Amino acid sequence: MVKCPRCFNQLDDRYVFACLSVNCATKKPDPVVTEQLGEGFTAEIGHRVELTRPVSNPNWIPPQGMNCPECRQPESEVCRFCHYPLPNGYHQGESICIAFAGARSTGKSLYIAVAVAYLKLFATEQMGWVLTEAANTKTKEIYQVNYERPLFEQRGMLAGTVRGHQLGAPQRDPLIYEVTGKRLTDRWFVVLRDVAGEDLQQPGQLPQHLNYLKRADTVLFLFDPLALKQVADRLHGIASHNVDGAYANTVLDNLANLIGAGTGHFVPDLGLVISKFDVLQELHRHEDKRWNAMWKNYGSCFVRDTSMDEPAYNEQEGELLDAEVKSLLSTLHAGSFLTRLNNSRLPYRFFVVSALGRPPKGDSLNAHGLSPFQVIRPIKWAMARRGLLPTKNG
Repeated sequence: MVKCPRCFNQLDDRYVFACLSVNCATKKPDPVVTEQLGEGFTAEIGHRVELTRPVSNPNWIPPQGMNCPECRQPESEVCRFCHYPLPNGYHQGESICIAFAGARSTGKSLYIAVAVAYLKLFATEQMGWVLTEAANTKTKEIYQVNYERPLFEQRGMLAGTVRGHQLGAPQRDPLIYEVTGKRLTDRWFVVLRDVAGEDLQQPGQLPQHLNYLKRADTVLFLFDPLALKQVADRLHGIASHNVDGAYANTVLDNLANLIGAGTGHFVPDLGLVISKFDVLQELHRHEDKRWNAMWKNYGSCFVRDTSMDEPAYNEQEGELLDAEVKSLLSTLHAGSFLTRLNNSRLPYRFFVVSALGRPPKGDSLNAHGLSPFQVIRPIKWAMARRGLLPTKNG
């Protein structure tokens, strides 16, 4: 099964080709693209042709080298739902579509930056795969400018994700990576889409262009632990920063309402990712010895990181980590948050991550550099759920 990398609608046996040349006389306003980009944007598209795979020939592929009859420029395959240009060969492959959500300042951009780097490392070292630099030029440009250069080259913090309606908002385009390797029987594409926290923080009806969230294979909801007042109070004097928990609750409610209204009976897998987990690890400095002891239990899943050690997703460890996080939140008197989750009636799994490993120094990385913690585990879970990775128990 393959889904469009932008709108996440499932692609079928219908193929649409369009002229995307800016100088073509056939181009005209395209309300379909405008709807996907959000209010205030306009887009144009040229000559289009639709082809359907013959029922009698399941191995049929569309002809190559189709040209616009007006300007004679090559036509590109686009999604028939949102007219997004598809990477070469994308329609003939399989996809896994992962969306990232959360209130502002939860570390989504940092997590994506580090997760892509770790995914490339995991694919090579554990799976014998190659994760392409990018499946299209837009992905390469967006990742280099917005993630790789500021974090890994300039060693600074990333700018917050601007709202989707603003000009140049990078999250309007997905990050698309092709996975290749001898052990793969199909052609796979990994799609990552971010959304600005401000776009999800408005109470009530969400913008139409966010509907792709309910069609994602997996939604990873990042949550800053200090958004819980009980946790922030417990860490007072040890670790603190300004986080508005009300926004986090609004985002969770909006997300639950949106993906709970998925098409038919389909509901995305929901991963609740406690971000900036290094903040909670500071509890080992708490004056209460009970908290000291908790972090000295080296068999605990939220103390150690084995996520890069093997190809398979360890389901038993995942279940144990989920239970440990729930227990930790209950111990921290954050039971109301768990109740809110349970009332959403959505199936979910808890994870913990730290993209940096250590708190930054102002707008720069810690002098000790990056030491990411469990960043690949939620991605492995999502990939295993789609059949791209094996699952093991025990």
